[in-house]
Amino acid sequence: MGVSLGVDLSGLDVCFGGFSPTLMGDIMQALDKAQESEERLRQRRLVLERTAAIEAARASEPHEVVDAHGNRWRYVVLDGMEVRIEECEPACEHLTIPAELDGLPVVALADDACAHAPQVLSVEVPDSVLSLGYCVFRNCSSLRRAVLPRDVTEYDSDWFRNCTALEELELPGQLERLMPSVFDTPNLHRLRIGANMRDIYPGTFGRGHLCTIEVDPANPFLETDGIAVYTKGRAGLMALAVRVATYEVAPECTALGRKAANGMEELERITLPEGVTTIGEHAFAHTSLRSFTAPTQLESIRERAFFDCAVLSEVHLNAGLTSIGEHAFTRTAVKQLALPSSIERVGHPVAADAPLRYAGADRTLVIEEGGSLRIDDQGALLRCCEDGLHLEWMIDPAACVLRVPDGVTHIDARALLNHQGIEVVELAESVVEIGEAAFKGCRNLRRVQLGRGVRRIGAEAFLDTELEALVLPAQLEHIGTMALVTHGAHTGRAATSLKEISIEGANERFCVEGGMLLEIEASGQRRVVHYLNREPAVRIPADVASMAPYAFSGAQALRSLCLSSGLADIGIRALAVDRLVETVRIEMEEPLAGHDVFELRFPATDRGQHQQFVAFTTQTAVSVQDLLEHYDNAIANASSFDAVLGGVALDLYDQAVRILERLRDPVFLTEVNRQILERVLRQHLDEVCVAVAKRDDRAAVDALVELGFVRADNIDALIDRVGAVQDAAMTGYLLEVRRRAFGHAALDFTL
Repeated sequence: MGVSLGVDLSGLDVCFGGFSPTLMGDIMQALDKAQESEERLRQRRLVLERTAAIEAARASEPHEVVDAHGNRWRYVVLDGMEVRIEECEPACEHLTIPAELDGLPVVALADDACAHAPQVLSVEVPDSVLSLGYCVFRNCSSLRRAVLPRDVTEYDSDWFRNCTALEELELPGQLERLMPSVFDTPNLHRLRIGANMRDIYPGTFGRGHLCTIEVDPANPFLETDGIAVYTKGRAGLMALAVRVATYEVAPECTALGRKAANGMEELERITLPEGVTTIGEHAFAHTSLRSFTAPTQLESIRERAFFDCAVLSEVHLNAGLTSIGEHAFTRTAVKQLALPSSIERVGHPVAADAPLRYAGADRTLVIEEGGSLRIDDQGALLRCCEDGLHLEWMIDPAACVLRVPDGVTHIDARALLNHQGIEVVELAESVVEIGEAAFKGCRNLRRVQLGRGVRRIGAEAFLDTELEALVLPAQLEHIGTMALVTHGAHTGRAATSLKEISIEGANERFCVEGGMLLEIEASGQRRVVHYLNREPAVRIPADVASMAPYAFSGAQALRSLCLSSGLADIGIRALAVDRLVETVRIEMEEPLAGHDVFELRFPATDRGQHQQFVAFTTQTAVSVQDLLEHYDNAIANASSFDAVLGGVALDLYDQAVRILERLRDPVFLTEVNRQILERVLRQHLDEVCVAVAKRDDRAAVDALVELGFVRADNIDALIDRVGAVQDAAMTGYLLEVRRRAFGHAALDFTL
């Protein structure tokens, strides 16, 4: 028989508080239920369609009726077929919404329809109702019990806004997921879950203070013993719903869901059946458990399962346990933790802020012998693998020195991630690989001694450390991306602390040259890996084709930088230096516009440094055009502009000379920047000429004439202006320029 699965079965894996469908029985049973699920979805779609139709219906003029109990109902008829109650004036304490008015079904309650009724103690909404309006029961301050209809598909806590006395609630039957908002009414003590509920948001009951919990017997997904909610058949404990001091989990249970008892501070003792295999994330976090004895079939304790169980002091784990998640026993009072030899995975950290001893002969965190994991006397977790012994994690948070013992071949990825105690690391000769982020974030790590056997250093291996010096072994073959970027360098807030790198013996892959660590790639071209922040003048060799991310980031010693136009791959923020590089020189592989070399001296102003920084940090390859555009932006502003913003302004003479140089050699000068540069000279021509005269810069005068700024119609005024500052030599030169360029007489008897 062909079955059309209208429901995505992959979604079942995230239903039931994160449980797999196997917790409800065999996987084939889940498939057999597909048609039933499809029918339920079809019914739900019909309800939603009818609700939408109600919202869109045309309403009649208001009607009014008083029922046999004296309750006054004001309502409208929708499309002549159904009724929406607009307002109620209750006359009794126990209010029952009518299922019909004038022979027509009541399908909706309008916004505030039954609000502001302080005398009402209980309310029942008939199953005919499909839509409840905003704040429909608000300010019913004495309301203690509410029964909601079967076919409503949602729950809105605003329906009961300011109903602070509400103690008992029956949820809508079509509601599929219970959310923490159900406890926005703080005094709720009794809760009934409807027939279609299939999921509970993890940790929901941690907000409440229930005394009883009920599940509609027709619900095919969930059931309860009056204290906790289980999946049908009780294979999975979804949530402890009622606050109790002790609880015995149902014998059929094999798994505890995520946050199953999270936040239940009253819980002091839990008894688990021997068949439980999994304790979910945060399952007992923030409870008052004093001891825990693992059931014999337990396989996995997941992340933060006992997090912040402040009085938990005794933990007895079972043989057969294979996995303990991160922070499983963090912030507990556990003084001794013995892990069985069957353990295969231990989260990092497993018990932060717990009074355990991790190192030495008297350590209290131990692993029984015979398995793949062991803890050495330093507090390091070691794993026996096919390719050798791996250092998986430094467990001891107080360790200052790590001496990796002989026989260890690998430092695993993230092995000492963010370890704040480690200052010195010494690797045995047997170590061949340092994994990704192995020492990342070790902010006090300053000294590392690499063994001669190290061949690979993974990406980010020493990122954000304070590493000062490194001797690379002759056999080293690989340094991963950002492996040597020390603290603050990748953000540009600090120069690298790694200022000493040497190579032990002849290494075919790496060399130190010109204050940089270079890597020889398979193509024969080289790559800049790291700048040591010592050499003020750096020339990137012509055979360097790429630059690693953050290679020069944060550099403060650099004064002069020479680049080749063949540098085709510049990594992210590779040139994010932390100062103005006074001279930037680009050597061309092939001449460009008659240039073999371009040399730029960005002005020593705030704008100049900013434009250079932007040019450097946006380059993915050496681009003369991009550098020149940013240089033009640095010199284009009027000299008063920087002064207005604060900081050092560009001297007018310096600006004029730079502008004249660009206008005479306008390689890649954009039309916009040309107009800006020309406008600066035109608008300040008198001041420019005076500044030029004071420095007796006759070449600048010639350039002003050549470029058409000094003309026959303005040279006399310029001569007068220069003469006013009593610069006889430059005035005489201007007279000669007037004669030579514009044909005027050489003598001026007014001089």
